[in-house]
Amino acid sequence: MKLLLCAVLLAAEALTWGSADSCTYTVNVPAGYSATASCSDASSACSSTTEANPVCGTTIGRLENEVNNFKKNLSALELKVKQLSMGSGPGFSTLGLLPQTAAESAREIMETTANRGSGLYWIKPPGETEAAKTYCDMEFDGGGWMLASYGYVHAAASNPSNKNIPNMNHPDGYNWHPTTRMSDHGVINLPHGAVFLARNASAMIMAAGNNPTSGGIDRYSHVYKIDISNQVYQITFANHNKLHGATNGMHIQQYKVKALKGETGEAIRFGLAEALGITWSDTYPTGYGFSDKQAVFSTWDVGPFFPSVHSGDGRGSCNTVCRAFEPDVASGDLTYNHRGWYSLHNFGKTGQTSIWFK
Repeated sequence: MKLLLCAVLLAAEALTWGSADSCTYTVNVPAGYSATASCSDASSACSSTTEANPVCGTTIGRLENEVNNFKKNLSALELKVKQLSMGSGPGFSTLGLLPQTAAESAREIMETTANRGSGLYWIKPPGETEAAKTYCDMEFDGGGWMLASYGYVHAAASNPSNKNIPNMNHPDGYNWHPTTRMSDHGVINLPHGAVFLARNASAMIMAAGNNPTSGGIDRYSHVYKIDISNQVYQITFANHNKLHGATNGMHIQQYKVKALKGETGEAIRFGLAEALGITWSDTYPTGYGFSDKQAVFSTWDVGPFFPSVHSGDGRGSCNTVCRAFEPDVASGDLTYNHRGWYSLHNFGKTGQTSIWFK
């Protein structure tokens, strides 16, 4: 018989045992893991014609013992795989790596696991029924930031390449591709969009400029942090343009905004609390962000502000390309933004726009 060396590989660990004739043992691995078995011919000290030889008999006996040890070690390995799938293995956690072990927030991942860098993680905020995968920035401004939505301003006013941010209450999100977001728009594909992500947050980041495909907040040229820890009214992200929520029960709230990159300074700004957004006097533009005007609708010259698909809805006519967005935008404008995106001190900006929560 032949002596075969068999290896079972799990994640970054490699375990090796001897076995006789063949390597046919199987590890039951849960979804999200992989295990492979490989064998190599080490020697052929025995054959069918020499098995009665005392030396060969001793070899066969040793191999049988090694096979038994292999089976014992394999049982221990299968137990460890089960522990890992439940996030209970010593020194390791699957928190955020699988839908079944989704974290409530990126901050929870940072606080309960070691050496987790920025990247894609499964998140299920309190109040949600299912999890979704989003990009989490574990480095910028203390880390723990979760991408909620993104858009793209190719040019101010009307341009077919513009992609206004979709409504953040869109059921099951919209066009969600967090690692291929260049020149595109999307909302996290949680059952209630970004609603519960925002409700459970204490801070919001608006990052814009440049046009990254993936990556974290530092990929943008301008970054603004907004304190939303003192929300007076519950966030719904309902349609907030002048012809809808802005004049039908939404409330203005004061927010503190701090420039972290691209500009300097802090400012007091105002926005519709239920939407974390503002709207122009004729709905063009409407979007997410804040201005210096303490009014449910107005005109403004400073932000930060990012245009959304709420612009134009309800006016009866469309400036450019309009369509319906569930659940409450009947005819939103995809490509018209009036004056691009707004920074803390200016307007007319171009590039990708993104919204993050922590």
